[in-house]
Amino acid sequence: MTVSRRATALVLALLATPTATFGADPSCTALGCGSSERIPASALGSATCEELYLARNAIYYANGYCFKTQRAIATFGNDGCRWRNDGDVPFTRLERANIDSITAVERRSGCR
Repeated sequence: MTVSRRATALVLALLATPTATFGADPSCTALGCGSSERIPASALGSATCEELYLARNAIYYANGYCFKTQRAIATFGNDGCRWRNDGDVPFTRLERANIDSITAVERRSGCR
């Protein structure tokens, strides 16, 4: 029995989602829990573009953001989302600081 590339990609995407990997806190990824702790610069500096993408969007997901891109919807889904405009999402200062740090690293690394 062979497994299709699409099925393999789906399994990998499910394993990469914050809730599938880290349980109760949906803001947690391999880089840390962006809603409850400062993600260290050392972790961000050595992260891949995919890890940065997941960490940034996990914070949005944890706060009920309604994703617009197919990639984000496929990874996080939109079930139960509340905020369609990212400017309306009530991020804490810690979350905003983590998002800003991640975004800066993504830009420097040419990720987006």
